[in-house]
Amino acid sequence: MFLKRLSWRVAECINRTGFAVFSSLTVTGLENVPREGGLLVVSNHLRMSDIPLLAAGIPRKLVFVGKQELWKSFTFRTLGNWYECFPVDRTTANTRALKHSVQIIRDGGALVIFPEGRRSMEGNLQSGHDGAALIALWAGYPILPVAVTGTDHADGCKWLWRRPKLTVTIGKPFRLAAAERGQAREHLTASTERIMRSIAELLPEAYRGGYKIV
Repeated sequence: MFLKRLSWRVAECINRTGFAVFSSLTVTGLENVPREGGLLVVSNHLRMSDIPLLAAGIPRKLVFVGKQELWKSFTFRTLGNWYECFPVDRTTANTRALKHSVQIIRDGGALVIFPEGRRSMEGNLQSGHDGAALIALWAGYPILPVAVTGTDHADGCKWLWRRPKLTVTIGKPFRLAAAERGQAREHLTASTERIMRSIAELLPEAYRGGYKIV
């Protein structure tokens, strides 16, 4: 356990140093991050580099959820093992993954989910899936909304020499109210909408997609 924790701290030191050297990284809202206790982190998703970017910007040990297909890639498999990602099969009702996600939070961990379910290659915030809301409602712990920008302009390796402007904006944590009797489906839909709008509020207007703030 000690060696695993030490390995993670060394990896994160290298990660944060890398972003400091090869990008212009701005992190705002650090005061909103609970330093301990179970937490569900939800974020928009632009590129694979969002994973190390969030790990560099949020001062917590993070565990990531990823779609099962990504494990076919050697690059992601390596990245996934580094950040303790675990796969989810999106084609079935994956009760086991749901229970595992909830247990991570109840054990005091900080679990990261990208509610869009995939990367937005256009940069716009896509429609959210219900998984994040379901986990949050089942676990009963706070949700921390986060928005990332700039990684959509940081493809390949050439960006390392351009020092692109990257941002991690952290909102205030909130909890979802329990559903009223007989309103579970409607409440889940409304909870997903609230999660997505909490992310949209942190994004520049050009990134908000269908979640315009009025």
